[in-house]
Amino acid sequence: MDRRTKILTTAVLSVCAITILCFNLPIWPSKVQHFAYAFPMSVVIGRALFSSATGYELSDDKLTIITRVKNNSIARDDIHSFASHVPTGRLLKMLRFGGLFGYYGVYPGSESGKVTMYATRKDNMIIIQLRSGEKCALSPDDTEGFLAALQRQSK
Repeated sequence: MDRRTKILTTAVLSVCAITILCFNLPIWPSKVQHFAYAFPMSVVIGRALFSSATGYELSDDKLTIITRVKNNSIARDDIHSFASHVPTGRLLKMLRFGGLFGYYGVYPGSESGKVTMYATRKDNMIIIQLRSGEKCALSPDDTEGFLAALQRQSK
């Protein structure tokens, strides 16, 4: 994860922990109020944790995006093109807010259109253009090595 994502994740988890500790003080008349705040926080944090990418696997026939719950696969034949990319414009503005445990989901981008993100960092992303016109962004630790492996397998 990049620095901004680590800070945001730590801050949100700290606020949640403090909030939950405060609800256990005797000043709260009912545990129903505790549940009313703790449940939505748990849903948001759980969704972020389980949706974020934890790694990528490149085989001869597919690219697998590994998450904590469900892996997403892209067939090698579906990949039209790929390139290293540094976010700019509208996409960069959206990424400035960071994300819990990384950047995931669909982000609008003016120069690149809609991009489905499976990234842990916003620097050194790889944009993959699919034959269907969809785009997805990854951020492997070794961007150059990952691009070289994609290049070798696409020949």
